[in-house]
Amino acid sequence: MSRRAEDRRWQTKFGSFVSEFGAERLAEILEVRPPAVYQWVKGHTAPTRARACAILQIAAQNGFAISLDDIYQRSRRPIR
Repeated sequence: MSRRAEDRRWQTKFGSFVSEFGAERLAEILEVRPPAVYQWVKGHTAPTRARACAILQIAAQNGFAISLDDIYQRSRRPIR
């Protein structure tokens, strides 16, 4: 995959949030390993509904406006 296409992932609302908040910091709060967060941004996997709701709460508390659609837009996996 080209570097340009990879960079677009971080330009989405969810990717921007993760980039600014910090993938490692988010992973620690959600009690997952950082690679899981990177996989979510890539759209290869998706967080569970409970974790997605926690992400929304963390984002809102830190001044970011994202939605479940923003989190799941790149995922190939349905919301559970």
